[in-house]
Amino acid sequence: MAFHRECVKAHADPQAPVPNPAVACRPADDGWMVLVNLDTGRSLALNPTAATIWRLVDGARAPGEIAAELREVFTDAPADLLDDVRQVLSSLSETGLVGYSVAVRRQAGGRRG
Repeated sequence: MAFHRECVKAHADPQAPVPNPAVACRPADDGWMVLVNLDTGRSLALNPTAATIWRLVDGARAPGEIAAELREVFTDAPADLLDDVRQVLSSLSETGLVGYSVAVRRQAGGRRG
């Protein structure tokens, strides 16, 4: 999946998920959210916790940092919260809603590689 350059920060953590800019988001009043990948038509319904994870996906926070922020919001979070965050991110990735940045190195002559 290709992401627009402006969506990936210059020094983004390669472990930090990046939101796909071709995602439409529809939040519900009860905290649930539906995401639709406009490129593929695939969608995913998120419960309130997964919706909070989605909101924290910015290309700068790695899964551990997302889990740490969730712990501040949900003081009764389970011990295996990081595993839950990784599972949600995996589902988001499988449906093309997030991706991961790739470092681009310049070779002699200005070519990318």
